[in-house]
This record gives sequence, C-alpha cells and structure tokens, in this order.
Amino acid sequence: MSQSDYCYATSTCGTDTADGTPVDLRRGDVWLASDPFPMARPDLFTADVTDCGPDFPRRTVAAADLPEQPTRRRGRRR
Repeated sequence: MSQSDYCYATSTCGTDTADGTPVDLRRGDVWLASDPFPMARPDLFTADVTDCGPDFPRRTVAAADLPEQPTRRRGRRR
C-alpha cells in the first residue's frame, strides 16, 4: 500500500455513517482511503498528513526532567 491509500481525519468530532452507525473521529486518525465512510464524508478527511497535525498541546519538557519538589510533612499535635 502506498501513502495515497490512506486518509487522515481533519477534526475531532462525533458523527454518523450513512446507515446511522455512530463514529467518533479524532484529528489525525488514519483510515483506508477506500473505506466507504471517508468516501461518503470527504469533508472530514485529507490525504495529506501535514493538514491534520496534532490536536493537543505538546509538552516541551518531559515530566522526568522537572526538578523534584521537596515534600513537607506536618507535625502531628498530641
């Protein structure tokens, strides 16, 4: 299969197929271009993966690279 055999969802949404089956799309989801759903809803898909970049913010610093925060323990009253 070549790259043109695939298409990518351009938005995150909930929709239905022509026969009423619910479909939850996430931006960037990969589908076969020959699948009946992308063929019926070309407005929701693109052949170019660069048109549907990530739909969420990326972290610039990994959580493991953040400095460790000191923990405080409260004394108990007796």
